[in-house]
Amino acid sequence: MTTIVNQSKPCELYSLLSAYLNTNITITEMSGGLFNRVYQVTDQNKIFYVKQFNESAKDPAFPPLPTTAFERFTVAHWVQHHFASQSNPSTVAVPHIIDIFRAIPCLLMESVDGRPLYDLIVDNRQFDKALQRVCQLMPWLHNMHQTHCPKKTIIAKASGAFKAYKAKLQYENLFPLIAPESKTPARQFLQAHLDQTTTVIHGDLNSKNILIDDDGSIAVIDFEQAQVADGVHDVAYLTSEIITAAIAYHQGIETSIHTIWQSYQGSLKDDIRWIDFRKHLAFQVLYRLKGPSRQTWTGHLTAKQAHNVEQWALAQIQQWLR
Repeated sequence: MTTIVNQSKPCELYSLLSAYLNTNITITEMSGGLFNRVYQVTDQNKIFYVKQFNESAKDPAFPPLPTTAFERFTVAHWVQHHFASQSNPSTVAVPHIIDIFRAIPCLLMESVDGRPLYDLIVDNRQFDKALQRVCQLMPWLHNMHQTHCPKKTIIAKASGAFKAYKAKLQYENLFPLIAPESKTPARQFLQAHLDQTTTVIHGDLNSKNILIDDDGSIAVIDFEQAQVADGVHDVAYLTSEIITAAIAYHQGIETSIHTIWQSYQGSLKDDIRWIDFRKHLAFQVLYRLKGPSRQTWTGHLTAKQAHNVEQWALAQIQQWLR
């Protein structure tokens, strides 16, 4: 018989999994997941994961979602499949999708090992190791951004409204905080970001979606917020966590920025992308401090540390948005 750990889970999920796997499975809901629910499925000696997509965010601080659960399921399905098929597990692993259930909708995925990179970033003693892991990820990320995705048009259509939704949260909602002379170039920059269709990006490349092991292995998970944009957005979003820590813990800010960018791009010769990266980065650092999920990303900072982070981000926005 199937052991149901949480009776509140939809019955159809168990029916599908029981039919697909064995009759004796254990399903446990995991913590995390803002726009979805994640379950660990134990099938004899094997472990799988199921991601079920929600129609609304768990956190009431987030405005209503502009896309349906099925649209985000579609995005996650095709983008995760693309990244998993292109990835070399010896470098960076992406869990393969075992099966999809459109009726719920949810994904059945293989498990990957590791603990969140977040644990290193929030520990001042581990800053250098966190920076090293981010740089280790960058060549893989650059390769993913350069690889053609055959479902790009489908992904763009299904994720377009969500891209605008996230852009409002991460950029437009911060405009009241920035200097008056920066507002017009900020609007122009935001519109250029919305119009950008270079490649398929992860869209939520944060340190809780990157799993690391002591042996040096890395895994990337959670692709439902993927978008069609410029890859510099992914780089800036992850780098913003490292730079927030660098500001708070008095580490080398500019050295860290250059090290990450060179690990991704290889050089600073492409000035346009470098400038776009710096603009994205300035906004993303401020978003970590002021966005609806700020407690998760910067709630551990002291008042003085938070002030320093805010002042740095505002100065950077004024510097790069001229």
